Amino acid sequence: MRQLGILTAIFAGIFIHTFVFAAVPTIINYQGRLTDLSGAPVPDGVYTITFGIYASSGAPSPIWTSGAQDVTVSGGLFTYTLGSVVPLPHNIFDNALRYLGIQVESDAELTPRTMFTAVPYTYRALKADTATVANGLTDTAADGFVKSSGDTISGSLEFYGGGGYGGRIAVYDNAANLQLEDADGLKSILFGSSYGTLSLYDNSGDLTATLNAGYSAGGSLSLYAGDGAFKMRLNSNGVGNAAVQFPNDAIDSDEILDEPGISFANLYSSVDLVYDEVIDIRTIDITIPAAGYVYVMAEFTVALYGTLNSNGAWFQIDDEEGGSILGPQLNLITKPSSTSTSTSSHCGAVSYIYYYDTPGTYTFRLESEKVSNNGYATVSHARLAAMFFPTSYEEVKTVSSEPIDGADSQPVRVTNDDGTTQIMYESDLRQLELRAKQAKIEAQEAYIRQLEAERQLEDAQRSRQ
Repeated sequence: MRQLGILTAIFAGIFIHTFVFAAVPTIINYQGRLTDLSGAPVPDGVYTITFGIYASSGAPSPIWTSGAQDVTVSGGLFTYTLGSVVPLPHNIFDNALRYLGIQVESDAELTPRTMFTAVPYTYRALKADTATVANGLTDTAADGFVKSSGDTISGSLEFYGGGGYGGRIAVYDNAANLQLEDADGLKSILFGSSYGTLSLYDNSGDLTATLNAGYSAGGSLSLYAGDGAFKMRLNSNGVGNAAVQFPNDAIDSDEILDEPGISFANLYSSVDLVYDEVIDIRTIDITIPAAGYVYVMAEFTVALYGTLNSNGAWFQIDDEEGGSILGPQLNLITKPSSTSTSTSSHCGAVSYIYYYDTPGTYTFRLESEKVSNNGYATVSHARLAAMFFPTSYEEVKTVSSEPIDGADSQPVRVTNDDGTTQIMYESDLRQLELRAKQAKIEAQEAYIRQLEAERQLEDAQRSRQ
């Protein structure tokens, strides 16, 4: 049989909380003396010893064990560092008594178990663990600590993580700012000195957003691009355009359904029509910001004179220069045969609707052709208007000489003003609008997925740093 003589129970300190004192060791040195039943030291050699820490002197199972360890004994003396092989839990000594049990070789555990007592490190850790005051600040009590209530902290407070970065509460004469940073630099500032302004930064250290409480003037939210360029702002103190500032193309037809545009022009001079030749009476341009409909309408006066025979002219809206007679969108104005060559004046109007799936500038023409080689035809007082509508509310049907790509075009027989008939195609332009909206939605969803993939990649790269 062997028995244990304790020379020094604990030489080094017990680690309590790593964030209190980084220098506090996380191991415990233990030294003992191993003797036989007569009190003589056991022979020198290597012995298998198992150490265990228990919650009480009679607890049946340890809350930590070193496992069987080979320990060198010389003159009966041995030394072992608890936690050197199997780490000690960080909270194993939290506000509770603990007991050390030792088993040598296959013998039963030695009795009695040894109670752990405090040493300077553990005393200091206990003091920090139960303290309600902080050290080294103003208005301290007689014990040198600041109380959790009633005392004041002065100066800036800085805190850091294991990577050497963290945050700072910067105290000034009239305010305090809260700054947060990571390994890439400053990430946010809450300015107490700027009337509650919150500034956010990206990984490159560029300012990307500010939320400003606005001293006595309301608040504002501003967003910036990665290069620091201003992009948009919501300003509660602004009026009109100053209240909401977006890029020119920030809002499209899907977000504003009732924002049409218009272009209008007058023709004050007169234009002589030509027999068997399509000419432009008046042109007009309109720039549309997004996909949508353009409704073009023209009003005019035509004078027919200089012949006893019949006379007349066609009028139409066209988006191509030198176009041919398009058919159903025409207005035919005629003067029948008579006994007088005097002037016959007529008021006319013609309109047509187009759909364009891309923004841009489009040109439209009021075209005409004199249909008789008799006499003269003159157009005057022409008014041409082009109106843009980003969306429709019901079906929008039009008739054209050819099927419209992307629309359900059905053949129809059309009777012209001269009594002749021809096959045309009736198309619902709203189908083009719905297809364009679906394509835009799919593009937006793809963009969102791209942003999410980029964010995940940035998070993965940051976690490896």
